[in-house]
Amino acid sequence: MVMRVKHMISYFFILTLAATVTITLIIRSKLAYNVSARYTISYNVLNRTRISRNNSDGNISFIFDESLTEKIIRHSASPCHSPAFLIAIILSAIDNLNYRQAIRQSWGSQKSSNTSDRSHSWRALFVIGKTQNGTINTKIEQESQLYGDIILGEFIDSYQNLTYKTLLGMKWAYTYCKPRFILKVDDDVFVNTFLLYNELLKLKNKHDFYTGYGHFHIRPHRDQLHKWYVPYQDYQREYFPDYCIGGGYVLSGDLLGKILRVEPRIKKVRLEDAYTGILVNRVNGKPIHDSRFHSFHSFYRFWLLPRLCYYKSVILQHGVPKPQYHIALTAIARKAYTLKHCQCLSIIHLCYRSTSRIYFYIVLITIVSIISGVSLQLFLKRVQIFPLHSTI
Repeated sequence: MVMRVKHMISYFFILTLAATVTITLIIRSKLAYNVSARYTISYNVLNRTRISRNNSDGNISFIFDESLTEKIIRHSASPCHSPAFLIAIILSAIDNLNYRQAIRQSWGSQKSSNTSDRSHSWRALFVIGKTQNGTINTKIEQESQLYGDIILGEFIDSYQNLTYKTLLGMKWAYTYCKPRFILKVDDDVFVNTFLLYNELLKLKNKHDFYTGYGHFHIRPHRDQLHKWYVPYQDYQREYFPDYCIGGGYVLSGDLLGKILRVEPRIKKVRLEDAYTGILVNRVNGKPIHDSRFHSFHSFYRFWLLPRLCYYKSVILQHGVPKPQYHIALTAIARKAYTLKHCQCLSIIHLCYRSTSRIYFYIVLITIVSIISGVSLQLFLKRVQIFPLHSTI
């Protein structure tokens, strides 16, 4: 009887732990897919008639012409009047107007840099391609004329063309703004400009600087059905050079100039972050890993750090689920920037504030399971099913 109860308790703990781990992995993979697939979902509606090369999704257009690099520059945004300290190049989906508006009202505004020094000015610019829908193209043209912050590319806007979008933004910024630093970021990524700007001020004399969340010793995907498939003829080596993931990374202006000079001679790879790493490697640059460039809004981070304290050490936050979160997170980051002391939050507050509440429930289920198991052990000992001192 005693052994049977012991086995039941053991099985209970094992099953609870296995279920918790499984649910967590499933949710994390789903969230990661949703974030990485944002461009794919957005562009499918717009590019129904174009067929991609080596791509399982027939709705996505893919232009991979080596001569295209000479055609993509299109002067649309207003040039900088003087060299900029920081240029944020934001890859934006055509139909993500709400995200662009939210960024313009939040961290994309120069006010969010917390500086009045014009010598350290900065700008946020959006990079957008074209569709085969003339009405949509006209609306983008009107938006560009209204705000003067959109760099338009002469290519179909699709996930498969992110490399060209990135190169377009980099070339335009280097040509018309001569920035000290450039930040490449996606429109579903929140940027804590209060922290980033002041960190870069400390590094303003840094050369050949390339930082973000590092990916090291990564193999290209050779499966043609994989989202990040890289044909052997496009890249033949077994591993990519080390690089920073594409959600957001920073390059110094001098390094930017070097990679743009060698770019025409290096075959394009459709993974824009890996391609940036290839270019940096070609000019003997190396990525500097910074974990503050890769974070997701979730309960377990609040558990480890109170909410405001957390934003004192976060530069980028990926997977912003709604446009208005850019505005809300900017307000939080502004308050955190001036915060000197941190106060702990209650579990109820943590649950309410987290945008990934499922993590709270996972942790809660685990805690309840452990408490239940311990309580059952104590109860069984009390009724002497488990003797306190075993005898032979």
